[in-house]
Amino acid sequence: MTDVNLAWTALLENIMSAGHLTHPRGVPTKEILGCKSVISMCNPVITINERALGYRFLPAEAAWIIGGYNTVDDIRPYSKAISNFSDDGAFFFGAYGPRIKDQLPHVIAALRRDFDTRQAVLTIWRESPPASKDIPCTVSLQWTIRDNELHCFANMRSSDAWLGVPYDWFNFSMVSAYLLLWLRKLDTRFGEVQLGNLHFYAASQHLYATNWDAVREILDKPTSFFTIEPLNVDEFKHPEDLRCWLWTVADNEFIGNQRFLMELRK
Repeated sequence: MTDVNLAWTALLENIMSAGHLTHPRGVPTKEILGCKSVISMCNPVITINERALGYRFLPAEAAWIIGGYNTVDDIRPYSKAISNFSDDGAFFFGAYGPRIKDQLPHVIAALRRDFDTRQAVLTIWRESPPASKDIPCTVSLQWTIRDNELHCFANMRSSDAWLGVPYDWFNFSMVSAYLLLWLRKLDTRFGEVQLGNLHFYAASQHLYATNWDAVREILDKPTSFFTIEPLNVDEFKHPEDLRCWLWTVADNEFIGNQRFLMELRK
């Protein structure tokens, strides 16, 4: 089993065994406060078959975020339920894309100005947000370069380990890959920098009661999984090549057919 699969199942086990019972919005929930997970951003895809992830939605959402989108129509073909989170049927209030696209130039400039900076930060959370179906779970993203690796630090106010984590880990890894490709394109000093780890911090890392049985199935019984090759950013000549490739992966269901990165080489 890959490290990301092990990290995810360990997270599920921790919540189920040590989580405290709470009832946000009246819903029974097991919760760990101040939880941290770490994965390699070169291997961010959970491949446990019993989880039955949306392997078309996974790369599509990452491409949608990287492109700076907040429109329902661009992502709806990849998820039947996602429209339910839009307030007006046209846009998503809490979409990460516009916030990331607007602030990524600052992150790039900060890293180019000081290779060891601790100021390469962008904020997803909006001050005093109005009522909405789509309040963002992510507060901020930060990047540092240490030992020639680009590391990402994601700070979450809330994180659903069953519904959200598999997609968030992948999305933040792809945003980081996109950032690294821009750094390489703009500045030769970053040519040897590689993707590092995602440090994922959640104030509330939780599981809703509606998913406890499914979680127990994975934890208590043997699971099956498939393997995919690690992401190699060296294979992309331009940052936008990554975004276009993610759309291609989504449209052709390469992940579900276990042909994720192999298709890139054809």
